[in-house]
Amino acid sequence: MKKANFFVLALFLFLPSIVFGAPLQLAPDLQVSFDLPSARWQSTDAPPAFLVRQMAEHAEPAMLERAASKGLSAEDAMRQMLGSNEYFVFNPESEAYLLIDFSPLRSGEEAPGKKTV
Repeated sequence: MKKANFFVLALFLFLPSIVFGAPLQLAPDLQVSFDLPSARWQSTDAPPAFLVRQMAEHAEPAMLERAASKGLSAEDAMRQMLGSNEYFVFNPESEAYLLIDFSPLRSGEEAPGKKTV
């Protein structure tokens, strides 16, 4: 009986990290992992549809013109823009999201300080 109780306790302690963890490979030797608050939250490197739609609805006219000149819809342009060096943690029901940008620093650009982060 004690072994069964220990197994159930261990399952409850470790299952959320296994089920809800969201590993992201940043480099061959660097991986980041997120423990999501519940099963309602998801994570991916592709932008969620609701965010693409919202961004397309609020896009600047100049950006929409550039997209149209390339034969892209507003949503396709947003999907491309949001799809590079970004990682998303989101809740599709509430449409809450956390966008994480993993873009490398540009030449001469300084790393963000404590206040910025």
